[in-house]
Amino acid sequence: MRTDEDFLSLILKTAENDDRIRCVLMGGSRVGPQVHIDRLSDFDVIYFVRDIRSFTREKDWVERIFGRVLIMQTPEDWYSHPYDYDSSDPFVYLTQFSDGQRLDLTLVDVTNIPDDYNSKNLDPSVILLQKDDLFTLAEFTRMEKFFIKPPIEKEFSDTNNEFY
Repeated sequence: MRTDEDFLSLILKTAENDDRIRCVLMGGSRVGPQVHIDRLSDFDVIYFVRDIRSFTREKDWVERIFGRVLIMQTPEDWYSHPYDYDSSDPFVYLTQFSDGQRLDLTLVDVTNIPDDYNSKNLDPSVILLQKDDLFTLAEFTRMEKFFIKPPIEKEFSDTNNEFY
């Protein structure tokens, strides 16, 4: 199994060597200073890219670059809301590799960056690589979003109702 350091290095090397990838942002639990990383921790990565269609046109590039895929989910391509492959909309590859590494890779076309990527409402994230100043991103490392808090009565009731 590849180490986390090896896998993160591969994520960054891929971005450094591909001119279409302009910026790399990592979010989720791995950016929290007090978070315990274990074998179930995935890598939540955003590649800001030029020509997103070159990444969504065919999915086997993920396996060629990152390794043998055990299972892959592309939630933007579910039957209930198929992805428009002629668009520049963001796209996500949720991938479990055969060696146990997990990568949630979001692709965002630089021509279609939503304003809220500068918002403090985002998940905690750090900039790992930025090749140019096509846009402004702000690192956001406050982890309060992940703090567990008891639900209010209505949330509890609604959740139970949904479950049953």
